[in-house]
Amino acid sequence: MRLATRKLSIAFAAVLSAFAFASLSASAQNPDQVRSSAPMSSTAGLILQEYEGELRMRRPRANGESVAAPSFRIKVDRKFGASSSFFMGMEDIAPGDKIRLHHHPHAEEILFVHRGTGVVRLGSREAKVRAGATVYIPRNVSVGLHNTGDQPLSLVFIFPEPDGMSGQMRSGSVGEGEPLVPFTAEELAARNVRGSEHIVFDEPAKP
Repeated sequence: MRLATRKLSIAFAAVLSAFAFASLSASAQNPDQVRSSAPMSSTAGLILQEYEGELRMRRPRANGESVAAPSFRIKVDRKFGASSSFFMGMEDIAPGDKIRLHHHPHAEEILFVHRGTGVVRLGSREAKVRAGATVYIPRNVSVGLHNTGDQPLSLVFIFPEPDGMSGQMRSGSVGEGEPLVPFTAEELAARNVRGSEHIVFDEPAKP
């Protein structure tokens, strides 16, 4: 467990350094003009600007359940970038919205606040966070995040495996330009059962 945590921390530092450098280069770009131009797989690695990656749109919930971020961008996983060890993505949480309390039974996670301000709950603790903050979440520890600012809260998330949460998030979304078909109640229930290996929500969804 200690070795795995150390591996995750070292890798996160390397990825974060590269991400910070790329973000500076991308600051002058219009996100509406940047597409998912990187290859779907590459044994040579990837160099991505802030608004590059695989953009995916979350499918609407038929039961009216809201989602904190309607879209997210995969930076690397097994399908995008051919990683055998990591899943990294970005998403923006709108002002007033939140990621409800949840935990991951079989994976640790690292969150990095790229922009914005908010309040994070980790287990029994709460703390204000702003750009530059890092949250390390051990497996089976509940985490939630509330955007308390007046600007989108831009969030980076990293998991030390390329398939689990990546597969769960892919199954609830579609690629850019694909039809955005709402889940039926039956589809959503079945997906939640399948996904309980990767994510378990500790509070009910907000209608």
